[in-house]
Amino acid sequence: RSTPPGGRPALARRLRRLRPLTHPATCLAVFWLTVCLTHLPAFYDATLRHAALHDVEHVLYLSAGALMWWPMLDGDPFPGWRLNGFARLAYVIVAMLPMTLLGGYLDREMALVYSGYAAPARALGMSAVADQQQAGAIMWVLGSSLMVVCGLWQAMAALIDEERRLQVRERVADSALADGARER
Repeated sequence: RSTPPGGRPALARRLRRLRPLTHPATCLAVFWLTVCLTHLPAFYDATLRHAALHDVEHVLYLSAGALMWWPMLDGDPFPGWRLNGFARLAYVIVAMLPMTLLGGYLDREMALVYSGYAAPARALGMSAVADQQQAGAIMWVLGSSLMVVCGLWQAMAALIDEERRLQVRERVADSALADGARER
């Protein structure tokens, strides 16, 4: 609506072309792949050696995160689908699985997964494995908790919206019945 009227059709065409990218399954796949592939030890260690790759990693996280939340925020102005309240909760639970599994793995792993952290941890006088385990616990517990809270919030918001729609329908139906009774 903020686009000048002459530019709206072109913008609408561009947004429609992006629709396959913003489908919930696509958004989840991109998020899962980003989380899993960027935590492969070879990639993760490479980001510590190459500043440009490290920057790309952050762009990937930001892009995948924004894309993952897109279906939850109803960002598509021309939706071919909408997630209802329970689908939103299920979507968030599925989205949090790679972080939960990876965080749980890092929290329980007794060997250092990312060799690039050994020297800095030694220099700081701490155990690299203990630091890795703490990072895994944060990813697992805090990340999952935040995702569940967001999912419950989205589900509740969707259920409240549905309740409002039902109340409007009931008022319309009651009004129609009252009008019909007055006509008799």
